Amino acid sequence: MLDRLIGAEIRSDARGGRCLVWYAAVFDRWSELTRGHYEIFDRRAFDKVLASQTPVRALINHNSDLQLRSTADDYPARLVADSYGLRVEVPLIGSPHEARACQMIRDHEVRGGSLAMRVGRDRWQVVPTRTLDHDRLCKPGALLRTIVEVEHLAEVTLATRPVYRTTALTPVSDPITREMGERLRIVEAA
Repeated sequence: MLDRLIGAEIRSDARGGRCLVWYAAVFDRWSELTRGHYEIFDRRAFDKVLASQTPVRALINHNSDLQLRSTADDYPARLVADSYGLRVEVPLIGSPHEARACQMIRDHEVRGGSLAMRVGRDRWQVVPTRTLDHDRLCKPGALLRTIVEVEHLAEVTLATRPVYRTTALTPVSDPITREMGERLRIVEAA
């Protein structure tokens, strides 16, 4: 069965098992948090927190009762800052929460990824002119916050209402999906 979505897939992992993969944050893409307030993640924003190897939980909808996995587990969740963003890989070993997450993705209830973090360093600027960013027109005077460094990352989550819309899960007919190629699929191992 092949079902295409942005940023999430169920795929075979290196051990021959299944793995749930999504993006909790996307680099160099503006996300409008409120009208006239945008955030963007620097490509190195997660370097310090990933190097610290502090345990991070992978949840459904920021709900600690729906923990999929942790980076400290025997079969740990894995966080990787790649060229696109902060990728989350959760090995699927048969827990009820994993089955629920997979079903929520198939049913299009999950709309994207999210995270809970404490920002260490950021940079604010006022957008001086009308700016076009990935087909979005920003008016002069909009505030842009660049997250330069994440000091602490508590969790990554699959979300039904993600704050960062750039992590959104969208059917493949959407033009944004075509641009992202092979990272956009849910593949069930046979």
